[in-house]
Amino acid sequence: MKWAITGISGFMGQHMVQYLLKKKQKVTGIDLSPFNPKEAAKSVHFVQGDIRNKDTLRKAFKDVDVIVHAAAALPRWKKEDIFSVDVDGTRNVYEVAEELGIKRVIFISSTAVYGLPKTHPISEEYPLEGVGPYGEAKVQGEAIVRSFREKGMIAPIIRPKTFVGSIRLGIFSVIFDWVYHHKNLPMLGKANNLYQLLDVDDLCDAIYKTGTLPKSKVNQEFNIGATKFGTVRDHINSLMAAEKYEGKIISFAPWLVIPPLKLLDKLKLSPFYEWSYATIYKDHYVDVSKAQKVLGWKPKLSSEQSLTNSYLWYKKHYDEVQGKEGITHTVQWNAGILKYIMDWFF
Repeated sequence: MKWAITGISGFMGQHMVQYLLKKKQKVTGIDLSPFNPKEAAKSVHFVQGDIRNKDTLRKAFKDVDVIVHAAAALPRWKKEDIFSVDVDGTRNVYEVAEELGIKRVIFISSTAVYGLPKTHPISEEYPLEGVGPYGEAKVQGEAIVRSFREKGMIAPIIRPKTFVGSIRLGIFSVIFDWVYHHKNLPMLGKANNLYQLLDVDDLCDAIYKTGTLPKSKVNQEFNIGATKFGTVRDHINSLMAAEKYEGKIISFAPWLVIPPLKLLDKLKLSPFYEWSYATIYKDHYVDVSKAQKVLGWKPKLSSEQSLTNSYLWYKKHYDEVQGKEGITHTVQWNAGILKYIMDWFF
């Protein structure tokens, strides 16, 4: 089979390439950024371009059997770019796929579509109400996907929890930097709330299953997340253990800290966006029983193991990643004013 990946140069895209090549699959992809992995470059047909350009998509999707639509503008992007890429770009992907007769297109959505849920675990039937432009755009993107499903396309929707693993930086690089320098860590609330992450390679396994199993099984929505996970405190302690130091988790009342975080977010002086600081001090985990039962999917790693692996990659490549900042998951995010606060008080 020949697979196309939108957002192939991104964090998940790079892992999906490696997963598919191990499965002896043919791979093509499209991304605004260059495709860098040296070991895969000769095996992958790469088209550098924008999913908002249909002609570019036609080049990337030539003779393709399955598309994994993972390209997305992330929460730190401008609002207009988020909607342009995540909504208009998604529509383009599905329209070109339909035009070329590609019958299976997998949409990588997000659990951000659930907003701030009041009950847990969160099932796929929970009402959709995205928080912020990114969450709202993903909800709209899903609606586009379902419209093509109604026309006969095999159009699975995957809603992964925040996924981590090697080369994952982004917002996590801020926390990783604090751990690397043996800081005490500020947290909203007592950090005793349950919080679920996901290993990126476990996500790739779920994607592969939706790309290969019969239409009758996969043409629906699937939550994907670790089945073994603990509290936020457990996750932070796992990082401190990996760095071999005993730091303190310093708790702050959410009602006291969230207003200034909102202001800093609005002024672009903090890397933390609304959904991140609105959920980190609350329970947040999804029900993955449908994926287990229907797809036969089973994650290999716990949340804590996945996060620790991500940190250990960061530590090994610390010198290499310094000075490379941006707004994607594969580069560091600028800590903004929080860097000075951490240096002064923690």
